Amino acid sequence: MAAVLAGMTLEQKVAQVFMVEVHGTSATVPAASARRANLGAFGVETASEVVASHGVGGVIYFGHNVEGPEQVAAMSAALQQAAAAGPGVGLLISTDQEGGRVNRIGQPATVFPSARVFGEIGDPALTERAARVSAIELRAMGVNQVLAPVADVAAFRAGVIGDRAYGSDPSLVAEQTAAAVQGYLAGGVAPTVKHFPGHGGTAADSHVTLPVLDADAATWAAIALPPFASAVEAGVPVVMVGHLALPAVDRSGLPATLSAPLVAEQLRSRLDFDGVVITDSLSMEGVRSAAGDGAVAVRALAAGADVLLMPFDFTAAYQAVLGEAQQDPALAARLDEAVTRVLLLKRGLGVLDPPPYDPAAVAENVGVPDHRAVLDEVLVVAAG
Repeated sequence: MAAVLAGMTLEQKVAQVFMVEVHGTSATVPAASARRANLGAFGVETASEVVASHGVGGVIYFGHNVEGPEQVAAMSAALQQAAAAGPGVGLLISTDQEGGRVNRIGQPATVFPSARVFGEIGDPALTERAARVSAIELRAMGVNQVLAPVADVAAFRAGVIGDRAYGSDPSLVAEQTAAAVQGYLAGGVAPTVKHFPGHGGTAADSHVTLPVLDADAATWAAIALPPFASAVEAGVPVVMVGHLALPAVDRSGLPATLSAPLVAEQLRSRLDFDGVVITDSLSMEGVRSAAGDGAVAVRALAAGADVLLMPFDFTAAYQAVLGEAQQDPALAARLDEAVTRVLLLKRGLGVLDPPPYDPAAVAENVGVPDHRAVLDEVLVVAAG
């Protein structure tokens, strides 16, 4: 990995720590509205041009990128081809496919119920099998990272996380989270546990404000921390840090995304996590309220994040990180550390070199009877 890193320019390293939202359902021939959106965000018209010209390390799919499994697979392949022609390093391609109300890819893919349903069933083996099915199908569509499972402990059912959490018992959530991590890994995608340090105890939505976790350090460690510790023990390669303040641990009141006490001391040192730390979307007001878009990106990287997800203003964020890395040796070293972790993750997933396209993969793996049988089992057990 040192040789790959040494062969990269500073500009290429900076680009590798960004994961961006692209527009359109085709990487090369998007609709007019998608062309305008790409132009506004990146100065180029197509998703392939975003990857080839900016050299970003990853992209994230939303519902507006999805028409069906074959289309997603073709788009993923085209984006990987663009990565080969541009930076020469394969892409992380991610999406939110939690189950329940948070899914980007619908039928005929196999879509499972919410985490709460699995928590109520209470069978980690079934949770693991379902996660493995989802992972196999995502990988067949060229998606190599899933932004799941949710490791938050739901302190109250009506909270902002709600049924996205497995439940309110830290031990149950820890067991279910570890099972899901193992299933996703077995299916060939990188699971991403979220939202550290734990979003389940807040009523506020970090999309619109900064939630504050009103718990002392001991209570937080007893309730919110166990599922993340369990995920790390299960080998989770990626942890998403949320825009949540935890004054009992970091008295600055900063969101965890920008907090070295939470990322470096609690996640890295206390939990002994050495994988990739990804921010929640940097477009959310929970973090944008702390600083401008360029400063937020710099401060998140400095605090310990390795992947900067969806900056509101990509150009401002990229230029700010580049400029600071040119001037500050400490940030340049932190950047090298982050890029190394990203490259190691890509190597582990088999996408360090852009992977080849398998046109038969969707038909052979997505929505097939064996996978539907697992879903049917989940539904029968949940109903009974």
